[in-house]
Amino acid sequence: MSKFQRSRLKVLRFSFMECHEPLEVWNYPFILGITRRVSEEEASTSKSVEPQKNFSSFQDEDLKVLETVTEEKQATDNSSPPPPEKIRKLDSESTFTGSEDYYVDKKPMKSYFKVETLYKPACPEYKLKHPNQTSSKDTQITEEDFDFKLSEYNTNVIRFSKNVDYWIKLVQFQDEAPYKWTSLVLAEKKLDIIERALYHIPGNEELYKLYIEMINICFASYEVSKKLEIQISKNPTNYFLWNAYIMTSQCSMARCLVPDILKLYEKSMRELYKRSKSDDQTMLKMFKNVAIFLKQSGLFEQFFALLKLGLELNVDPNSFNFQNNPDAQNTLIEYEELVLKSGLPMTEIWLRIEKLRQNYYFLPCPPGYKSSSDPQRIVFNEDVCHYIYPLSNNENSFYMILQILYMLKFPIFSSSCFRNKFNLELKDSDGLEEYFLCKELVVGPTFLNNVIGHELYSNTLKELLLLCSECFKNRDEQKRILFLYLLLKFERLLLVLEKVSGKYNEEYGKKLRSKVKKILKKDENRNVLNFYSEYILMEYEMDKMDTVENIYQIAFASEKYLSEETRCSEVYYGVASYVEILLKKGDFDKALRLILGGDDVTDSSKLIVLRKLIEKVSNIVSIEKNISIMELEQYVLPDHFINLLKIRIYYQCLLGQNLEAIEALEKILQFFIEKNDRHQFLREEVLQILLKIMQWPGKNCIVSNVLFFDKISSAIEEFPENLFFLSTAVLIQNQPWYKIRKLLSQKSVASVIFQIVGIRIRFLLNREMYLDNDINECPWNKALYVDGCIYVPQEVPHLQDLLIEKQLRIYALPEELDILREDK
Repeated sequence: MSKFQRSRLKVLRFSFMECHEPLEVWNYPFILGITRRVSEEEASTSKSVEPQKNFSSFQDEDLKVLETVTEEKQATDNSSPPPPEKIRKLDSESTFTGSEDYYVDKKPMKSYFKVETLYKPACPEYKLKHPNQTSSKDTQITEEDFDFKLSEYNTNVIRFSKNVDYWIKLVQFQDEAPYKWTSLVLAEKKLDIIERALYHIPGNEELYKLYIEMINICFASYEVSKKLEIQISKNPTNYFLWNAYIMTSQCSMARCLVPDILKLYEKSMRELYKRSKSDDQTMLKMFKNVAIFLKQSGLFEQFFALLKLGLELNVDPNSFNFQNNPDAQNTLIEYEELVLKSGLPMTEIWLRIEKLRQNYYFLPCPPGYKSSSDPQRIVFNEDVCHYIYPLSNNENSFYMILQILYMLKFPIFSSSCFRNKFNLELKDSDGLEEYFLCKELVVGPTFLNNVIGHELYSNTLKELLLLCSECFKNRDEQKRILFLYLLLKFERLLLVLEKVSGKYNEEYGKKLRSKVKKILKKDENRNVLNFYSEYILMEYEMDKMDTVENIYQIAFASEKYLSEETRCSEVYYGVASYVEILLKKGDFDKALRLILGGDDVTDSSKLIVLRKLIEKVSNIVSIEKNISIMELEQYVLPDHFINLLKIRIYYQCLLGQNLEAIEALEKILQFFIEKNDRHQFLREEVLQILLKIMQWPGKNCIVSNVLFFDKISSAIEEFPENLFFLSTAVLIQNQPWYKIRKLLSQKSVASVIFQIVGIRIRFLLNREMYLDNDINECPWNKALYVDGCIYVPQEVPHLQDLLIEKQLRIYALPEELDILREDK
């Protein structure tokens, strides 16, 4: 987990603890079974049962009890036991008749003497932060054994000096030393071994990673930079060395200044391009790093100017033109006037206007734009041309577009396999709302509708997708369809967000229909069935089932999805989507008739269709198990095998063969066990179907809670960043919390965030994380400063000084706001 990601999680936890009231159960209907609310009648009944006590009335009785206890203690101290008559007398006296004002329990429960241990859930589950802190290591070896094994490792690295595994084992073996070395001494010993290994195996990436880790422990940041400069001079084309060299200064509070860091990026990209022009992947990694740095620093104008230049340089020189909307500035001025007249404290006024301008002023202004008084809003190509270079292979331009969509927080990277294909980890992301749609994690500008000005950012993303589609119009038809397909999915997501937030109205639906129809009326889009499938899903979200039925009849009624001539992928996706809609509506009979293809619902027709589906799936499985390569387009567009498998599994469940469907999915998983792109993608998708079927309502499928929990655990272990698996795990109601916590801890950043969400649902917040040291760890990230202004308002002047000192982007200067408020 990166420093920035840890800091954002700390801010999230702090905000949950300090700034929010406890969540009410009725806001989460899916956890109604977790918490039980006691009614007023029950409370009054419990109060009436409790006996009324008067303190003054039984003081004398208390003294008698004390005397009795004292006498019993004296009797116990004697060696001879009390006579049986007295024991029976005490037992009769200790019984509770209900007439006493109090009750002293003198009779022990003999069953407790036979309890050997407490079993769950009676046994408490302790969570130790520092387990075995004072105990010694049971597996600690002696000095003689250590010296003997060390000599063996040294002999191996001398004999096989070119084998990196022996060197890494020697480095790791230093941790087992029985000597009381400090962490610094241990790191120095490891560093000496790594330097010897690099002498024999220069340029090895694994050794470089260990080298970077050790020198950061042993030396200060300026010394680390000097050592990295020496290594870079020996290997000037190594991405890890250049990235570590930049991050050494970027992560230092004393050395992190935006212009200085940008100079390091400029130097690194110039040297990398000069010495390895054909290595597009390295240049794209550096392009992503510098672009995210610009965005995190608040330099959105330079960020969008860099993206625009990269697209014009590698995709189309004349198609991309991000222009600022003049009407947006008028809207912003109206909001600013409301804030200035509100009478709020100056710190709150500054924070609100800073967020407003950040959400409206993210696009650069063209040269000669006279309406802006902020010169930083005008960006020339000469200001950002040092951070992007032409790609040597035109095929990588599509990869770069998807990478740009990732940096723009476009929500398409929900699959673990898709993220692995791009070497993207959630810890590298600076905007988590595109994965979790969590309003409390928003960093503007964003498309989430809880932020003022979100329409401007949403329209920018839509415009970009349309421009990308136009660029591939006469070059690659599949890519052209892909970007329009993403546009329709994005429109559907915005529609769902409007419904969830309660802002949806018929006017919004009319505008959305007109947009979709405008796309479908074009000649090149009339026969693309995937667009009609998305249109069906939109109408379903707008609760227009009659329209859904009409669209399906027009687009798919003539298509026989079981015939050999059908367009498999598009038809399967349309049928599967409509079946899922009917299942959500509870119309199982209609879903069954839909899969039967309009035939009469008879036992023979059911059997014939089932055999055809099983045969088709088996034939595709026999082909897919030998395929290991996946194109980028396959991750985005609907997959023909997955959608056909959905139809078959849904059909079996509708026939009441749920257990047979689960067994079929388990057998299919056994065919895709290799560690290649295609097999991993299919495994992830099949596991999602399997978990859905295991939760199928009804008596035909009774899956034990233990089996389901084991399956979701193995799925998260294999694909730790899959959002469906994580959300399913959080919402499990039949497992104790410590099991879910163990399942979600230390798997991935996504699982940690879902764990926090689960804690909030179960009202178990711990006050563990605060905002201390966050800015010291990530001094370049503006979002942390803004969060600090929210949760630590007394430090706003100091945080403003830091923003100016680090030369981060600040839209609203405090002096300017003083003048504006006086004018109002």
